[in-house]
Amino acid sequence: MPMDELLSRAMPHSPEAEQAVLGSLLIDADCVKDVMDKLQPQDFYLQQNREIFETIYSMFIYSRPIDGVTVELSDEKQQRLSAKDVPEQDVVLGVRPDHIMLCADGVKGKVDVSELMGSSVHLHITAGDKDVVVIVPTNGNAAHFPMGSEVNMIFGGNVAHVFSKETEKNLEW
Repeated sequence: MPMDELLSRAMPHSPEAEQAVLGSLLIDADCVKDVMDKLQPQDFYLQQNREIFETIYSMFIYSRPIDGVTVELSDEKQQRLSAKDVPEQDVVLGVRPDHIMLCADGVKGKVDVSELMGSSVHLHITAGDKDVVVIVPTNGNAAHFPMGSEVNMIFGGNVAHVFSKETEKNLEW
């Protein structure tokens, strides 16, 4: 087999397995210490899963709660906020629909609408008093999310955009 063909092949991966690992870490914070010496961020094929793992790892190292609701902003985002002397305040987080993942534990929501869009399903979800859109890749598998079904969502702090609750302006830029 030519070397070019070998190099262009994708490594075997399973988004479902990656999500199961991340979901397990969120459900049982006690298992985090057992996993951290066995996995590295580069073990995750999907970039967003690598970033979520890095966030969980950072929260573990700094003894912060790992609960699927606490958001740990990336070092880069924290540095940008510090450089702008942003005071401590209530904020609103904005996350793009394709950066939110469904998992076993996290922010709870209820599916209002499920739209099959070819290679993905667009879910319109109510979480608390907020409307959330999540884009779920189907990866060639059938995906069905009935109206009213309960789901859990997570995202990494590196993909969250930070806005002032008072002025609605982006605090990073």
